Amino acid sequence: MAIDVSPATFRGTVVMFAIDREAKPFIKSFADRAKLANGRWRCGDLIVDCLGVGMTSARTRVDELLATGCVPNLLVVAGFAGALRKGLPLGEVVAAAGVIDESGRKWATDWPAERTGRVLTCDQMIGEPEVKKQLGQQYQADVVEMESAAVAAVCRQHGIPFGCVRVVSDDVDQRLSPRLKTLFSSGQVSIVRVLLSIVRSPRIIPELIRLARQTRYAADQLARRLGELLK
Repeated sequence: MAIDVSPATFRGTVVMFAIDREAKPFIKSFADRAKLANGRWRCGDLIVDCLGVGMTSARTRVDELLATGCVPNLLVVAGFAGALRKGLPLGEVVAAAGVIDESGRKWATDWPAERTGRVLTCDQMIGEPEVKKQLGQQYQADVVEMESAAVAAVCRQHGIPFGCVRVVSDDVDQRLSPRLKTLFSSGQVSIVRVLLSIVRSPRIIPELIRLARQTRYAADQLARRLGELLK
């Protein structure tokens, strides 16, 4: 049963993931976790939340949290990302020094003390190695995802310290098929949609298995590193 605890008086750290699969290992690492009635979690002295996929959803969810009266002393966005250059293997965690969007707008991060690299936020999932490499060169970015720029903009608007920690779930040379991009673009995948996709194209089964294994490993690595950084 969810515990009805309002974050209205909360002044601590908020960690926001895009989807449950990214967040679950981190949440499970807290023995004193409690699910809140609004879908958020209280994990020790943190609030953990899920943004949904994409900038519009992320902006809406952060606005909803702030509208409760919550004033975080730090807001961290975390989750999966695709590598945009060589040398960033599966499971590599990037505590970014900055975020950039496709229009070239930039936001510096405030946390942690040691941070390097740049995160690019795009409107769509990037699955082609050639496009990843091109984006990496164009924006001088290390990884790509779909939410951080929106969260950074809201944080700057409200004067909230901001951090961005991303884990590589696919390296720069890994290709994601168009069918899987469509299947996972919303972040919410039903078993019915997966089964229908398998019926239409059985060849995606190995890719599904590989993706499940990679994201499980990436989420575990992210949970471990986030725990270290937030101590």
